[in-house]
Amino acid sequence: MHKMRFLCATHRAWLKDNPLAANSLWLRSQQRGQELAEEQDYLDAARHAGAAFETAGILLGRPARPGALDIRRFTESCTLLVDMLQRLGEHDGARNMAAAAIARMEQLLLRGVERTAVLDACQRLLQAGQTAVPGASGNMAYRGAAPLH
Repeated sequence: MHKMRFLCATHRAWLKDNPLAANSLWLRSQQRGQELAEEQDYLDAARHAGAAFETAGILLGRPARPGALDIRRFTESCTLLVDMLQRLGEHDGARNMAAAAIARMEQLLLRGVERTAVLDACQRLLQAGQTAVPGASGNMAYRGAAPLH
């Protein structure tokens, strides 16, 4: 089982220790991913969205009780990444990303974190995952996917 990785291990570790830098990277990566998507450069958009998604995951894991902003940031990055993977024909990867993000939200829900924000995120992620494969059912088992690069 392979997980998509967009940041190197050293960069990930550094971002975990530097939340201000992580927040800045998330914002730059998310914005650039959106710009590239509008330009229809889906591969580079996916790379930037992936970096934003990984960074949002780091930020989501930092506080003991993540807030609605952390959850929204994570969800926005994931839905952008899922959309870009879909446009690249990476249907399994798109569905797997949505499923992995939903699993992360389920963990937060079990911990009692921001129930409304988590449930809204799950709904958005489920819709993104189902859109990734036309006619797909709600069963999105995470099977891993190969990296883009």
